[in-house]
Amino acid sequence: MNKPLETFDIDAAKARYEKLRGRYNRSGLSNTDYNELLQLEKAIEQAKKVNEGAPIDERK
Repeated sequence: MNKPLETFDIDAAKARYEKLRGRYNRSGLSNTDYNELLQLEKAIEQAKKVNEGAPIDERK
């Protein structure tokens, strides 16, 4: 999930996030899927900040 933000498909990321979140809520996830869920959550938040014009905090 280390795509540059210019090629980041936020709609696809949101769809994948929702799918993983639903599986997590129902029955849990493997470590790999849970890590992907966390990465997607972070990437979506960063994309929202960029769209709002706020600087990205690279230290997080």
